[in-house]
Amino acid sequence: MVFKCQEDSFLKEFTSKVVKCEKTKDPIIEYGKTIKFDGYQVTLENTILFPAGGGQPHDIGWLNDKEVLQVLRKGDEALHFVNEPLDVGTEVTQKINWDRRFDHMQQHSGQHLLSAILEKEHNLPTTSWWLGADECHVELASNVSDSTIQATEDRCNELIRAAIPVTVKFCKANDPDLAEAHTRGLPKDCMETIRIICIGNIDENLCCGTHVSNLR
Repeated sequence: MVFKCQEDSFLKEFTSKVVKCEKTKDPIIEYGKTIKFDGYQVTLENTILFPAGGGQPHDIGWLNDKEVLQVLRKGDEALHFVNEPLDVGTEVTQKINWDRRFDHMQQHSGQHLLSAILEKEHNLPTTSWWLGADECHVELASNVSDSTIQATEDRCNELIRAAIPVTVKFCKANDPDLAEAHTRGLPKDCMETIRIICIGNIDENLCCGTHVSNLR
């Protein structure tokens, strides 16, 4: 299942029905900090609230008037953490905290761009990355010289000024298009449909996260 937030990262409101509501004591993970929780996890027919994954933190928002404190992916389901239960079959209006979402979109697309330039033009592949509330960390396999940092910054700014488009491509696990993308290993519970983020003709990368529509 492809979540609605993965089809259109700019949707701010969406209506769907509750298909499951279960008690949970799983903790809230907020930018690496663990917070105790005793409430409910709600599964919807589909969702615009992004479940944490691929280095990107979860969205927060509302189901009607109930605050969503966390969203996690479990197989092809998104679990929405709320303090009060919702009856199965209830139609809810989903709303996202847009400021948080758009910040994540900008940081995530920026990371894709930075990692692409570092690897393709300087042979410096990204080994891991982390998106936080105030900053984003990108880890590389080796040290980086000052001249490489400056060249990378200049190249990224050039592409940002050109407003290079960022688009989404969907394919199946055996699709030949995957040969052109950085898959970095598919998760064992990977959904049947695979999503690739394309930055113009600069980079194609397997990704579940939300992104901007162009680099500017």
